[in-house]
Amino acid sequence: MSNQHGRSGRAMTSLTGVSAGKQVRVFAIDGGHKLRSRLAGMGLIPGAKLKVIKSDPLIIVVNGVRMVLGRGMACKINVR
Repeated sequence: MSNQHGRSGRAMTSLTGVSAGKQVRVFAIDGGHKLRSRLAGMGLIPGAKLKVIKSDPLIIVVNGVRMVLGRGMACKINVR
């Protein structure tokens, strides 16, 4: 998987490429309206900070709430 660079020059990657223990910020979501709405309901919006607790299964913490994401959903979340 290749990293992309946003305007700030910092590397951007899919959430599935983030190691456990790392804290990242959501940059963009590559999905349709339904996916973006569903993720927004969980607090996953551009600019949100999250921490990866475990990578398999993918467990994250957003706004103090721990949740598990499927790989298909997580691969559409771009972070830096």
